[in-house]
Amino acid sequence: IYDFIEMYVHNEDKSNVYGIFDKSQINEMRESGTVKNIEFRLKRKNGEYEWVGMDYKLIFTNSKHNILLYIYSIQDKKQMTILKKEKEAIVSAIVAEHTAVVDIDVDNGKINVLKSQNEDYIRVSDINQLIDRLTSRYIEDDNKEKLIKFLSIDNIRKVSLKTTNIYCDVKLNTEIFGYGWMRIYIVATRKLENKVILMIKNISSEYMLEIFMNQYASKNCEDLFYIDCNTFKFLRFSVKDMKSGKEVQQGSNYITDLRKYIDSFVVEEDRHIVKSKMFPINVLSELETFEFCNISYGILDEMGNYRRKFVQFQYYDKDNNIILLMRSDITDSYYMGIDEQNMIKEIKKDAITDYLTGIYNRLGIERRFKEEIFLYGDDLSAFILLDLDNFKLVNDLLGHMTGDKALKDVASILKRSFRSDDIIGRFGGDEFVIIMNKVKSMDIIKEFIERVLKALNIEYFDCKNTVEIAASIGIAFFPKDGKTFEDLYQNADKALYYVKNNAKNGCNIYGENIIYTGK
Repeated sequence: IYDFIEMYVHNEDKSNVYGIFDKSQINEMRESGTVKNIEFRLKRKNGEYEWVGMDYKLIFTNSKHNILLYIYSIQDKKQMTILKKEKEAIVSAIVAEHTAVVDIDVDNGKINVLKSQNEDYIRVSDINQLIDRLTSRYIEDDNKEKLIKFLSIDNIRKVSLKTTNIYCDVKLNTEIFGYGWMRIYIVATRKLENKVILMIKNISSEYMLEIFMNQYASKNCEDLFYIDCNTFKFLRFSVKDMKSGKEVQQGSNYITDLRKYIDSFVVEEDRHIVKSKMFPINVLSELETFEFCNISYGILDEMGNYRRKFVQFQYYDKDNNIILLMRSDITDSYYMGIDEQNMIKEIKKDAITDYLTGIYNRLGIERRFKEEIFLYGDDLSAFILLDLDNFKLVNDLLGHMTGDKALKDVASILKRSFRSDDIIGRFGGDEFVIIMNKVKSMDIIKEFIERVLKALNIEYFDCKNTVEIAASIGIAFFPKDGKTFEDLYQNADKALYYVKNNAKNGCNIYGENIIYTGK
C-alpha cells in the first residue's frame, strides 16, 4: 500500500493517505466502527491527476482486522470546489497583511499592482522588472534561478491554461537567522480572461511553523527542528509551544546543544548510536543514500521516567544542506511492541510444547532436529524412542487423571536424567523421543539407558488396584542408521518393537538382537 501511495498519490496529498494507517487512526476506526472518508488526487494513465474520494473502514475477516478501501471519482464535483476556493483565496490574499497582490497580463507580461505595503512593488510595470527588483534586493543568490524560472512568462501561461494555483518558497536575506522566507503564489481562474493573480508574502517564523507542521510533522510529533548544516544554526518548533502561543526557539549551535542533550537525558546504552547517527555529517551521509534517516533511543526525562523517542531526518533544502528533524514519543507503542513480541514468543512456544508435560511435542522435536542437524557433523548421536509398558492399564484401572500423572512423572524423570541440551519430547500418547548429540560411544549409551530404565519402573495404585509401568526403548544412531528424522525414527521404531515383541522393560539398538534391561 505504501508503494501504491508513493507511485500514484499526489505529493501534497500523501500525508493524508498515509494517516489512515497510523495506529491512532486504526484505533479510532476500531472504536467507532463507522465508515470514514478522505479526498485526494490520484494519477491517471496519462500522467495527470484526478480527484477521488475514498471510503475506508476497519472490518474483521479471516480472524484478523483488515482495512477495506473503496475509491471513486469526484473530479467534476471537485472542479467546482476548486473554483470556489480560488475566489476565496484571491479575496483573502487581498485583505491579508504584509502581502503584495498584482495581476499579470498573460499576453504581454504587464502587471497592475492591486495592493502593496512596499513601494518597490508599486514602481514596477511588467513581470521582468518585478523579477529584477526581487532578485537584486531580497532574494538569496542560490534562489535567483529558481525564482526566474517560476515567474517566467512561459510558466505563468501554463498556470493560466490549467486554471489552477501554484506557489514557490524562496529565501530572503535577513539579519536574525541568516535568511527568511518569501512565498509567491500564482493563481489562475476561468473568471479572469488572459490574467493571473500574483501574491507575494513574507513568511514569519510562526507561519513557517504552520507550514512545517502541516507538511512534515505527524500527529504524534513533539518537536520539529529546522537545521542549517552549514552554520549549525537551528529553529525548534514545539507542538506544545505552538498551542500555548510561545515563540519559536532559536539556536546558534546544534552540535553543542545535541551533546548537552545526550549527556543529560539519553540512557547510557543508547548514547553511542545517538552520537553516530544524529550529528549532521552522519545524517547528510545517510540522506545521500536513503530518503530518510531514522533512529530510536531511550531517555530519562526530568522526573527520572524512562521514555522512548523516535527521530526522523529528511531534507528540506538539499542544495543548501538544510534538514528537518522530527522527534516523536513512542513509549506506549514501544512497550506495546515488547508485549506483542513476548506474546508471539509464548504462542510459538505453545505451538511446539506438549500441553500436559511441558516438554517438546512432535512438531517441536522435528523442528529442533532440523535446526541443529548441521551441528552434528560426523559425531555419533543417539535417537532414542521410548514407549511405556502397561500404560493402558493405568488408564483403564486407575483412571485418566492417574494416567496424566504418570506421563508427567516420566517427563520429569527424563529431564533429570538427560543433559540440558538434549532434545526431549512426547511424540504422542505414551511415546517419547530423546535425541542425544555427540555421544562418546555406544557402550556409554547402553550403561546410561539401563539406569534410565530402572528409574522408569514406577508403581501406581488405589484402594483396589496396583499397576507397575516400565519402558521399552529402541535406539538408532546418527549418521550410521540414518541422516534424516524420518529414517532415524523408522529404525528406532524397529528396534523398539523387537523389545516389545520379546521381553518389554528393556532396550534394543537397531541392528542388534540383544536386549538390555533395567531389571
